[in-house]
Amino acid sequence: MGAYVWRGRKNQTAPPALNGQFTFPSLASLVQGNFSQYTEGSNTPQVQARFTQAEFYVQDDWTVARNLTLNMGLRWQYMQPIYSWANNASGFNPGYYDSSKAATISPTSGLITSAPSPYNGIVLPGSGFPSKAASVVPASVLNNPQVQALFHNLPLGLVNTKFDTFAPRVGFAWDISGKQETVLRGGYGMSYERVEGNYYYNAVSQVPFTAVANLSTAGNADSLGSVGTSAAPQNITNTPDPNLAPPRIHNYSIGIQHRFTSNMVFELNYVGSHAGNLTYRKNLNQAAAGTEQVNPGVARNALRPYKGYGEIYQYTNGATANYNSLQSRLQMNFQQGGIINFSYTWSKALTEGSTFDYQPQNSFNLGADYGPANYSQPQIFVASYVYPLPFWLHDTGWYKRVLSGWQVSGVTRISSGLPINVTQPTGISTAGNLVTTSNVAQRMNIVGSPYAHGGKQYLAATAFATPAAGTYGNLGYDAIKGPLFNNWDAALQKNIPIHESIGLEFRAEMFNVPNHLSLFTIAAVSGSSNFGQATAATDPRTMEFVLRVHF
Repeated sequence: MGAYVWRGRKNQTAPPALNGQFTFPSLASLVQGNFSQYTEGSNTPQVQARFTQAEFYVQDDWTVARNLTLNMGLRWQYMQPIYSWANNASGFNPGYYDSSKAATISPTSGLITSAPSPYNGIVLPGSGFPSKAASVVPASVLNNPQVQALFHNLPLGLVNTKFDTFAPRVGFAWDISGKQETVLRGGYGMSYERVEGNYYYNAVSQVPFTAVANLSTAGNADSLGSVGTSAAPQNITNTPDPNLAPPRIHNYSIGIQHRFTSNMVFELNYVGSHAGNLTYRKNLNQAAAGTEQVNPGVARNALRPYKGYGEIYQYTNGATANYNSLQSRLQMNFQQGGIINFSYTWSKALTEGSTFDYQPQNSFNLGADYGPANYSQPQIFVASYVYPLPFWLHDTGWYKRVLSGWQVSGVTRISSGLPINVTQPTGISTAGNLVTTSNVAQRMNIVGSPYAHGGKQYLAATAFATPAAGTYGNLGYDAIKGPLFNNWDAALQKNIPIHESIGLEFRAEMFNVPNHLSLFTIAAVSGSSNFGQATAATDPRTMEFVLRVHF
């Protein structure tokens, strides 16, 4: 039994785009100065991030019988959500948004013409700024009555602490025959993980602590100077769900291991996992597909549910991941000391969010992004071997000593390719859902066989079509299988004794022995000049020679 205590402290500046940041939908737009989005911040705020984590566990191994062992344990994890001690990190809470005080937005320019409540829906943690907050919070904010009204005795970090984080685990090993020939093993364990802190740090770089000019409507760089910092709705880039729970992972396995001879062992295992409460980035100010199409000519910001803001990104729970696999391995030992392993895995990994900060194309239908994880490789075969050549091992002739004592080794890996996510070009809002597509690329319609079978041209451009205006594509996330990976590495090695503790080691290594190209990066943005083509592959055959003196 034991305990683990962790106190985290991180002080850092969180500057917005102080010098201004343009987003251009294409190279032609860049040349003409026509941007799709512009952001500029007013000052450099500081986050004073803190958290405390404590874990307590008890575990026991119990030999029930000579041929049966049980492993049992229980862990409880207290994970305080991250917070800034100065209470200078804001968030948007829909429960505190008053639609009767909503800003008035010009339908043509998308700019704010009236804002009776400039911080409508914005909340701060705790009941007020602590006395030392003046060292990191500007006086103009610290003493502002409109800012003081944003405190509602909410939890530090604006996230409720979860206490039901009990993590049991159990395992067993059973020697079925009692002769150490056939062993059945299994186990189950639950664990929790902290939510990665980057969802929080930039919460000090938004209203009311930083004034940010954010034009999510198009414009021209030559006329940017006429735009005031208070005229454009600001994006809320970091706000947590109040019930942002620690991600929970279940791991489980069962397998059998059998020794056929003293030199040969085979094992077969089912290994799986399921994860829940995974975080993703939800856009609260998104609308249904087709909203822009039924309101032609109306600026996006005038159509948003929460008037006065651009896009509102909330880190929330709800994504899942699961992995199921059948894993086999055959190991053979040679009498002269060599070994060879063959392993094969057949698996499936599915999720709604493969990466941190994942943002679905439709925040109101996370299930539409359920598909293969971006690390999924359904089939993997690996062979590894070390084999001493059995020639003249104890002879004394000079040529025999030169030709003896060599050892061959290598690793061969053949596996399914990583999945490919085919998307529309950024800057195109086919779905018309008020989302700036430079942040979320929308997927295509698939209308034919996606594979070109033409060497470098891996995908067929004619198999993908742009969805009808106001709709999402029918192609699933990561739905296209990537190219097969096939790699062989080998080495030849010899140890040459010279005198007592002095010797030489010669090694010749060859990577990608058959000089076979395995493609692994495919251009997946539809409409690009190289769409569907391989843009990266494994290195060609590489050889290296090593001569080392050891003493």
